[in-house]
Amino acid sequence: GLEIAAISQEITSKDKNIEGAKDKVSEIIRQLYIADQRSLIEILVLHQSLSVFFDQLNYLSELQGTLQSNINQLQTLKAELEVKQQDLSNKKIELLDVQAELETSQSLVLATRDTKSALITQTRRSESRYQDLLTQAVREQTQADADIRRLESDLRYKLSQEADRLAQLTDAT
Repeated sequence: GLEIAAISQEITSKDKNIEGAKDKVSEIIRQLYIADQRSLIEILVLHQSLSVFFDQLNYLSELQGTLQSNINQLQTLKAELEVKQQDLSNKKIELLDVQAELETSQSLVLATRDTKSALITQTRRSESRYQDLLTQAVREQTQADADIRRLESDLRYKLSQEADRLAQLTDAT
């Protein structure tokens, strides 16, 4: 994020420097063009002395040197700009890769969370079903115990009545 912004700012600065260098080169070329439109004889006739003529020649020579210097500077700036643009492109690709990894990680976290949630829900349902079955089993056990006690009581009563009847029969004989 910050690296991309810094590189973008450097690219903007290099673009401005390139535009400035282009303007200088354009001005020098314009001046050289104007100077080239005159022949040496015209320049010699237009100037009142030979020293002004040579000054003009020196000036044109300096302009050509400045032009070469500005062209070299422009080429250097352009090369630096291309490097910075490549850096920016690489950083953007790197950022996209990191974002893709983050999205994948987030997807995995969400999937894991959903799986855990489903397992917890399933476990709670299983536990609830177990509790229901346990409650039913306890009820059935309680009912069976009550039935057994009732049957025992009925059996004892019948045995008691049978014993009383046998005792009466034995006494009667």
